Amino acid sequence: MRLIPPPRQLEVALAALASALVVASCREATAPPSIDASVSPLCQLGCVEEDPNPNAPGIFLGSGATPTACFDGEQNDQDYDGLGDYCEKMLSWGFAPELRYSIIYDDTRGEPYWVARPDSAAHVVIGYLFAYYRDLGTVEYGCSPPAGLPGCHDGDSESVWLTLYYNPETSHWLLHQALYSVHTGWIEVTASRPDQYALYVEYPAKLGGYPRVWIAEGKHANYFTQSDCDNGGFLETDDCDSDSKSKRFPWSAYWNIGSQNAPLIDCVASRDSSYEYYGGGRTECFWMDKRFRGWVPDSIGGGDSSSYLSKLVMWGFAVTP
Repeated sequence: MRLIPPPRQLEVALAALASALVVASCREATAPPSIDASVSPLCQLGCVEEDPNPNAPGIFLGSGATPTACFDGEQNDQDYDGLGDYCEKMLSWGFAPELRYSIIYDDTRGEPYWVARPDSAAHVVIGYLFAYYRDLGTVEYGCSPPAGLPGCHDGDSESVWLTLYYNPETSHWLLHQALYSVHTGWIEVTASRPDQYALYVEYPAKLGGYPRVWIAEGKHANYFTQSDCDNGGFLETDDCDSDSKSKRFPWSAYWNIGSQNAPLIDCVASRDSSYEYYGGGRTECFWMDKRFRGWVPDSIGGGDSSSYLSKLVMWGFAVTP
């Protein structure tokens, strides 16, 4: 593990020969799902194929999600980033990390989004944007609502960035690099060779597949292991001892923010009608350099966190306007 300082659709169409049974067996929401919904991408070519190497590391996503299909113009590319839309959906869905958190000390509410792009080495880079409503700060010092108490702030622009590579021998995608946000910095794990998966990562299901993220109690800092968390933070004050709950990063095909040249989502109001500040007039932005407040109106007071654009620039999704 390496600590780094803060720097910086034609989709594959339904095959003409695909049977109605295949189409019915995979589905996608027909309207934007609720904030906690997580549905699989719309079934397309290869979505019900059997894994030819079920015991090999990594994740099989079918013949519709291979480098040829993803990068060579076989699919629609509505954000014009060189990565087909169907591949963006399948990969971001398949590798959505597992979040390990505390139901006692954590406030993990938010309105997550995601972003994906190819890199120059035929890898795929995916960013998971947590977009939390509020950071509780230091649990040990009694930080609690209302917003504005020391150590607390409105909104938290945490994120996780994964780089994936494809193994043609097994037809599996694998995790090559993982970058987790930790307070004002990042921790990184990268495989030692281009054809290896990252080792210092906990894999809940399969080696080389989607990773686990340990979330520090109350603070949202992200770690690869519980031990890392318990020894992290200022004077080792981060803690994951009460992290007993797990869920996958909430995902929807509608939550792809696109690219800087063709943004699908930029400045948006809260989408959750049950949120206490829904309709409060605050918008949060991804491709515009605006500090993130978790849709809490400016009039409420309290702090905020750095913009998502600064992170998109850092990991090669955008350039400074």
